[in-house]
Amino acid sequence: MVYSSRAMVERSLPHPDCLQPPQGVSQKMIRCSLIHTVPALIRPATLRPVLRSLVQTDAEQIEATIRHIARDVQQNDHEAVYAHIDPAAQETLALAKRELPRYQFSRATVKRNMEIVLDQRANPPTAHASFNARVDVREADSGHLWREAGFVEVVMRKVNGQWMVAGCRYQEPTAPLRRR
Repeated sequence: MVYSSRAMVERSLPHPDCLQPPQGVSQKMIRCSLIHTVPALIRPATLRPVLRSLVQTDAEQIEATIRHIARDVQQNDHEAVYAHIDPAAQETLALAKRELPRYQFSRATVKRNMEIVLDQRANPPTAHASFNARVDVREADSGHLWREAGFVEVVMRKVNGQWMVAGCRYQEPTAPLRRR
């Protein structure tokens, strides 16, 4: 026996009672309609996070820049890292161009203990950021792989409205112990 995938029943279409649509809603129906239940303060409540994300403080901009640099380092995008360095900071730029190509990074993270001290009176404005960082890195020449953690201090300078690296110092966690 073979079954058809189509029903053998004749298709049924709706049959309207009247061929003309209604002429609107009566006043009695309007009074019985549902009450508008959207809270009156929904707009300010939704705008606040949007405005907060559009306006960043200098400290938030600095932290975002440093975290962006860490992503660029992890992706081994040297040109992107160089773009975060103040062009007036020639020594810092030269150091980055000399050191970064020597390594292949698989991880670069900035820990949550970042402290930022701003000096808005300086011209241009400057900031000092300090934090712990960790990298997983392979030396390009030898292929030696290691994990390194340390304390980083970065001097930032506001150039044309953008925070850029003016200087950087890295210290291994055991460095103070070796100085004794």
